[in-house]
Parts: sequence; C-alpha cells; structure tokens
Amino acid sequence: MKVAVFASYARSNQEEGLEKFIAALRHELSLKPSVVNAAPTVLFFDDEALRVGHDWEQVLCSSVSSAETLLCLMSDWYFEREWCGRELGAFVTRKRQLPPEAVGAQFIFPLWWMPSKARVPSVLLALQYKDRTFPEAYRSRGIRGLLRGRNAQGDFEDLVTAIADCIAETIECPHSLPHGAPVQRVEEFENGFEEQQPFDVRMVVFADGGTAWRPTAEDRSVAEAAALVRTRTGAFVRTVETGVHMERDCRQAQAEKQVILVVVEADAIPPAKVLRVNGFGLPNVVWLVVEAGEVTLDKATWQAGLNGTVYFAGPGELAPQMELLVGQTRRSLEALEQARTASDDRLTAGAPDNVPLLSGPGQGSGR
Repeated sequence: MKVAVFASYARSNQEEGLEKFIAALRHELSLKPSVVNAAPTVLFFDDEALRVGHDWEQVLCSSVSSAETLLCLMSDWYFEREWCGRELGAFVTRKRQLPPEAVGAQFIFPLWWMPSKARVPSVLLALQYKDRTFPEAYRSRGIRGLLRGRNAQGDFEDLVTAIADCIAETIECPHSLPHGAPVQRVEEFENGFEEQQPFDVRMVVFADGGTAWRPTAEDRSVAEAAALVRTRTGAFVRTVETGVHMERDCRQAQAEKQVILVVVEADAIPPAKVLRVNGFGLPNVVWLVVEAGEVTLDKATWQAGLNGTVYFAGPGELAPQMELLVGQTRRSLEALEQARTASDDRLTAGAPDNVPLLSGPGQGSGR
C-alpha cells in the first residue's frame, strides 16, 4: 500500500481526541498537491485503514515499508510498545540507504501527543520535535493538551497546519526514501527503541487487558504504574509481548542485564503461564503478584513455587509496590555488578579475591 504519511501511535492513547487530530491533519494534507500526488493514501491510521478480511499484519508491513514519511505520536505509552519501535526501526533502516547528500532530510516527524519525562530513544532524540512555526503552548501541553484546553482551538489548528506544511516540504524535496525490503511480520523490522541500558526494566504482564489492566478502582493501570515508576526511578520500562517470542525476548533481556519484571493477576496458585516463565531459569526475573477481586491467595505457595523475589500488591498498591520492587532489584543487580568488576580488577592485579557475597534477586521476598 503506497502511503504519504504513516501514523505510529500507542493504542493506549487511542481516544476521541486522537481521531480528531488524525482527521484534521488528513484534511490539511489533502490540500497539499505534493502530498496528494505522492500516494493514493494520504495518511495511514490503522484503526481506519484496516477492514474486515484484510491480512492486517501484511497491510501494516507493506504500508510502513513504502510510506513517504513517519509521524511518531510520542507519549509514555508510545515508548513501551514494541510495535511502535519496529515501525520506527523500519524507517531508520530505509534512511540508511539514502545517498549522503540526502541524509539530513526529515522523513521522521516525532511529535508529543502527551509530554513525557521518559527517556527518549536516541534515534528520536536526535530529531527535531518542534518547529518555529509551532504554537508556543505545544511545547508544554502537547497535541492532546491543545485539544483539551480551553481557548486552545486556534493553537490546535495552527499546529495541524504547521505539521502539514513540514510534511509537504519533505515530500517536495528531491530525495525520497527507498522502499523497504518486503517482510511478512512486523517482528522482522529492527526495533528503533532497542537501546535499553543495564538495569532498566523489561515487563511481562499476565492479566486481562495487558498493560491497560487496572486491578481495582483504587489502582492505576499497569501502564500508568510503569510510567510513574519510570519517572520516579529513571528506569526505562518496556513491555515484552507474551506471544511466541516471549522466551527469546526474556533471554535477551537477561543477557543485557535487564530487570525482568513479571506482573501477574493473582490466582489462588501460580498458573501454567507463570510457571513457564519461571522455568526459563533466568536470575533477573522478579514477580509482582497483584490481588484483585475475590481470589483467596495462597502467598506461601506462590513464594515457594517461584524463583526470585516475589512481591504482593493489594488494592491501591500496584504502583508503590512496583516502584519498591524495581528499586530494590536494580540496586541489588548494580551492587552485584560492581562486586564482580572489583573482583575482576583484583584478580587481574594478582590480589586475593575476598569480595563478600551480596544478596540479589531470589535471595528474599517482599511483602
């Protein structure tokens, strides 16, 4: 599918305001002859573009491999979604094929849907996300803030016009992105977010609704709790999909010295999917068992059946317990790494190795 603009966004951000923005931007783009002539589809937004009977993954792969430009609607949730990272990665790969004189062309437009204090992946950090023609209020409020703010309709309209102008200017430039190699699955694209540092967090969620799950009315959703943890600890939190590549991704996270946080909707005893992850035998796995509903939880069975640190979160405790568990585990892993480094240095220098053992994941359990 030939596309002028591919909109990349997190489904957790999907709301009426997002659809209003997409409709307004599509209208402005349709007034630009260069954009209309570039491709039959002016703007690809998957919630509208996919129809019953479509091979949805193939349509996405084809669109992201051929689109002229990429619109990244950034938020806390955006950086958590692996597919958003792979959509970005597809464009990064295509940009590498440009001739030297075209390397500075834009093609990728990172925009704040909701401002965030999250660590922005370096691929996007290197790109300009604001323009002198953008309204001043956009810098602090983002697109969503302009949509929801009082007396901000004029700023919103000005912003949409400015974004359309920037995209049209790129499409009118003498160079265009080469098409990407044909792929069948989104996982075949590189992940543009793959730059986590040691002791950041990869999160597996076993709950109805995934990261959108909200255990009780007193709790934030899992995604909101993870965003809060990221803000308060500085840890980059990204979700591991629970599909066929879950074991591969968890093992990769272990190799990269990540904290592997498994958030589980509590059952009376650990279910088979939890025991499967436990069976991977990864020392950096820690568990947050979240109580919801009327389940009678056998905490002793959970603690005895799982390797690693196990924390339990009651009503209203999801975010604080997640923060405690992540903070404790990161400190423990960092201490172990420092001890290993010091030990290696002494051995290299010929000194005796008398570094004491430090407790880490698996050596204790939370509440």
